[in-house]
Amino acid sequence: MNLLRRSVLWSTVFLPALLAAQTGSIQGTVTDSSGAVISGARVTATSHSTNASRAVETSETGLYSMTNLVVGDYSVTIDKLGFTEVRFQNVTVTVAQVVALSAKLSVGSVSETVTVSTESLAPIETETSQISNLVDERRIRTCRCSHATRTSCFSCLPARCRRIALWAEFQ
Repeated sequence: MNLLRRSVLWSTVFLPALLAAQTGSIQGTVTDSSGAVISGARVTATSHSTNASRAVETSETGLYSMTNLVVGDYSVTIDKLGFTEVRFQNVTVTVAQVVALSAKLSVGSVSETVTVSTESLAPIETETSQISNLVDERRIRTCRCSHATRTSCFSCLPARCRRIALWAEFQ
């Protein structure tokens, strides 16, 4: 009975929190060239790895939010009839990150498209005060440490993240 109680607790409390921590979000505002908000614009995010797409519409205030996106690279398209389509390529969503992606649509024909590349932009968290750092395989391989252990690779992190990570290690 005790085992059954633990598994119910695990599946209802801890598992959703664990799964939510493996996702990120994209949100922003859609405006026209004068700065007025555009409601009812369609925002579509397509995953590069799975080709799966999710679409939402902007609210009356021009805001949209896509939560619980699987970590990876996306192409984001924003369009509304009578406006030019804006396409963001290579938008990287990382764990627990909120990517701020706002667009300014110009009045134009239905077939006109503007493509914006985000390859050279580093992800900057502007929506929350959360501090995080993603250490991928490339960063570990180019790390200055002699052997890649959990604590020796802290030298590859920015100084503020190192202090927080070391503090969490000893708690």
